[in-house]
Amino acid sequence: MKKKIILIDKLNLITFIISLIYYKRKVVFFTKTKESQEVFFSKCLIVFRKSFKFDVVCYDKNPLYYKKILNATINMTQKNITRLNVDELIYYTCKLNLYYGLFKINEVGVFYKEKYDIEYIFINYVNILKNLDYTNSFQKKIKFYTWFNLKLNDSPESALSSKSLDKRLKDKVKWLLIFIKVAIVAKKTSFDINILYCSDRTYAHNKHNNVFKNLNEEKDAFYNFTTNKIFFKKIEYNLYTLHYKSILNYLFFMIKYYFKYRMFFNKYNTVSLYDQFFLFKNIYFFDRLIKENNIKIVFTIYEALIATIINHITSKSKKTISVSSTWSLRYFSSLETDCNKYSDINFVWGDYQKNIFLKSYDKSKNYIISGYLGDFATEHFKSESKKYVGMNYIVLYDNIFHDDFFITQQQIYEFINITVLFCKKNNLKLVIKTKYEKTFIDYKNLKKIIDDFKDLIILNYTRANLAPVFNAKIVIGISNNTLANIASCLGVPTILYDKFDLLDKQNISKNCFLAKNIHELEDKLNLLYTKPSGYKLDKDSRVDPFVDGKALNRIYEYINELQIYNGTKEEKIDNANFIYQLNYGKDKVIKN
Repeated sequence: MKKKIILIDKLNLITFIISLIYYKRKVVFFTKTKESQEVFFSKCLIVFRKSFKFDVVCYDKNPLYYKKILNATINMTQKNITRLNVDELIYYTCKLNLYYGLFKINEVGVFYKEKYDIEYIFINYVNILKNLDYTNSFQKKIKFYTWFNLKLNDSPESALSSKSLDKRLKDKVKWLLIFIKVAIVAKKTSFDINILYCSDRTYAHNKHNNVFKNLNEEKDAFYNFTTNKIFFKKIEYNLYTLHYKSILNYLFFMIKYYFKYRMFFNKYNTVSLYDQFFLFKNIYFFDRLIKENNIKIVFTIYEALIATIINHITSKSKKTISVSSTWSLRYFSSLETDCNKYSDINFVWGDYQKNIFLKSYDKSKNYIISGYLGDFATEHFKSESKKYVGMNYIVLYDNIFHDDFFITQQQIYEFINITVLFCKKNNLKLVIKTKYEKTFIDYKNLKKIIDDFKDLIILNYTRANLAPVFNAKIVIGISNNTLANIASCLGVPTILYDKFDLLDKQNISKNCFLAKNIHELEDKLNLLYTKPSGYKLDKDSRVDPFVDGKALNRIYEYINELQIYNGTKEEKIDNANFIYQLNYGKDKVIKN
């Protein structure tokens, strides 16, 4: 007979107290962090002689679990949330957070339901089960507690990017101060802006990697999502600025929205009071930005909820046109924030990315197939690749990983290790283009590989760097890595390590090969290295049907058509669609 246990998501002050309340029960924590509070309370539990252990959620031994959990979560979310008479953005936010909460519940159920005799499960989230139209015996065991690390756009798919407790607390204080303490000005300011470009990246004029190189500094403005600064005519403005006469409008707006949607938020128990005010604050200031300034077009390239907010607000405008794009190919359809643009125009690379958006319930009105957004830097990277001429090497692109993410540290280790051994055996160099420099500092097993094979490995930390692929023997990437996919379209033999069987051969380039385990990866490496054949540009790919380095040109051609045509918003879009179809084919414009 299994001994009853208490299952808890992570160790903190609240769960420490819970552990002591259930002193006679063994406690199992299914998340382990390096936070100082966790170390401290672990020692306290030892002092109190409390029986506990960490049994961390990990997908390494269960590669199909993630897909199972994801599909179950999407189905539960769609089944249990109903549309009321609320703003689409509010509905979407609730739905998104319901999805995140249900994901954690499904994850716990899949990993621990059969393993333990569970008495109670404690999860850090608002009570999302309260108003669901069904429950089962397992769900009845779940109890929710409130802690300070709930964040509106937190996702189980981005565990690596989760912030420490101290940083989260500081962020919450900062945003709370922004709500309370708004910059007050004596003079009301409005702008006549042609195009507002929005990104998390710093605007740097005339650099090869600047997607906004067409920005006219006299007519166009740049908004940085990270700093909340607007740059116009070389002057910096704070988004969160109010004329003193507008303060009451701001307060009334916040109060009105809170009471208007309070019952909806209470019904689904997915968004905390703090996060409601955070959401309403951004709605207010972005709505004000669009209405009070004569902005013709808003162009966002940012993969986060705040971009969805400004896209949604802009798309509802009768005059301003919302345009969006993305830096990442994406893995698969889900309810992720960056798969919901809510824009009038969404520039997608090809059919593969378009279908991901459609299956993710995106509400964008028009999809324009433009090709890979970052291909404007291709010629620069070709020039930079000259330093690799004469070198015999393979290129490896890693990815975000974490133990409770579907790409784990162990998976990355196996992936890199087998490639290193192959390179050593064949007297090859290995160029590793890593997502994060800390990857090979914080993780001992990965650091050991680098230390042991420092004469063989070349680390490259440059963001979105394609330079190494042009002279590479083989390119390999983990899962549906963006740059690895692009390399295959450019005619480089490529292997995608797809341990979770997420990818479909129909969606990738014919120059691309899938490996579902380490043995297949090794076999594919040997095959491509020993029997090289003629690879060429793949314009039949569902990833990028152009592969010509002119995606940005097509985007700005389209945007230019929006600007020069006189008519209503809908007429401008219809005309731009018509011209684009004439130039690039009817299949390149899709109405949603």
